[in-house]
Amino acid sequence: MSDIEFVIEAPQSARQNKKRPRLVTSCDHCRVKKIKCVQQPSMGKCEACATARLPCLYRDREQYFAERTRMLSGATSAVCDASEVDHSQAQLSAIGTSSSSGSSSSRTYTPPSSVSPATTPDRSYSPTHYPHMDMNAVDFDQFQAFPGGVGEQAVLPQMWHEPLQPSQWSPNDAGTHLGLQTPSPFSSNGLFDPSDPTQPHPNLMMDFVPAFFDKFGAAYPFLSSRNICDQFFRRRLSPLLANSIAASAARFSTVPEIQQIGPANVANVYCQMAKIRLHTMWICQSKLTKLRSNSSANGITYNRDDL
Repeated sequence: MSDIEFVIEAPQSARQNKKRPRLVTSCDHCRVKKIKCVQQPSMGKCEACATARLPCLYRDREQYFAERTRMLSGATSAVCDASEVDHSQAQLSAIGTSSSSGSSSSRTYTPPSSVSPATTPDRSYSPTHYPHMDMNAVDFDQFQAFPGGVGEQAVLPQMWHEPLQPSQWSPNDAGTHLGLQTPSPFSSNGLFDPSDPTQPHPNLMMDFVPAFFDKFGAAYPFLSSRNICDQFFRRRLSPLLANSIAASAARFSTVPEIQQIGPANVANVYCQMAKIRLHTMWICQSKLTKLRSNSSANGITYNRDDL
């Protein structure tokens, strides 16, 4: 029996005892007075605050949860996220203020060619400078002036303020030929970006993108409204895809000018542009394939940029 040794271990001692999160249920007044806080849902205050006629606040609880959240997520990331959100909100408020002031003070449309390139950003109307902003959370009403989805005075060209007849926008005027050059009416009718006639007008896309995903989002689960908006405003969205979205959503647009022109006519214009872009891509691909096949024996390589 002398060889037997008894060892008493404490297996739980090595574990770190984490404190249970504090459950703050008392208001600030009751916590200071150290009395029981009896809530009165009908009054919106506890009994002590109602008797003392004091506001029933929970600042201690809010501060505690804020500190706990900051400890869990990391102080650095929380500060960075807060600064990014504040910066995004400041950008949005600035855009909303400038668009509202511009629509009330000026009634004319200024083409981008008449503005100095040194003072004009790439896309001043786009959230390009804050890429961390969630496009799904953007309130598109901040960029427009009326429920149609497009600011009437600040967005549309001067000729759109004059009475338009649907007959002026017949499908024949859209240019049904599939040439390599963009038809000239496309750049002057206000449906396309003046700086890039192959792309729909950015302000109209603010109305087309939500309408497209509202009607056809379930049919295209591989597309994301956030990615589409981000790529479009960064000039990375394919003109073929952009015009296809515009052609599909134009039928459901509530913009008065588009209704006056005719949603079917507007959709046909974008559809013709999409066909032109598809035909252009097919020709470029055919030329590239032919050049590669003819020059493979000589060891010459051609890229798409060489065409």
